[in-house]
Amino acid sequence: MERPRSVDCAFDEVSEASYDALVLPGGLRSPDRLRSEPRVLALARDFIARRKTVAAWDHAGWILVDAGLATGRRMTSCAAIRTDLQNAGAIWLDVPLVQDQGVVTADSRHGLEGLVQLLVRMSCDVVQGRA
Repeated sequence: MERPRSVDCAFDEVSEASYDALVLPGGLRSPDRLRSEPRVLALARDFIARRKTVAAWDHAGWILVDAGLATGRRMTSCAAIRTDLQNAGAIWLDVPLVQDQGVVTADSRHGLEGLVQLLVRMSCDVVQGRA
């Protein structure tokens, strides 16, 4: 049973210019739904085009595949989408956390904590003018 959720704004109201990074949620249902939203795919591409970080964990790699951002990148994910990433041209690594060409990916088991720590460090660098 799904619980109602509140949001701050719709996808069409979100601009890359307002954020330093884009974090794509893991799990199974959220990434599967988000990858069919053209605005989400465009946002991911906009962040990469502006050299801003895009982070994804677990099944969120699907969004990167559909946005055309997996090709040639080293990535990790949950094992269930390994073949999907490889078929999209990613170099899949069986490690908790991978950072490559502006994309940070984490597996579903151990990498999420490292992903959060990395994003916090990156945010501190932006605030302190080091990024």
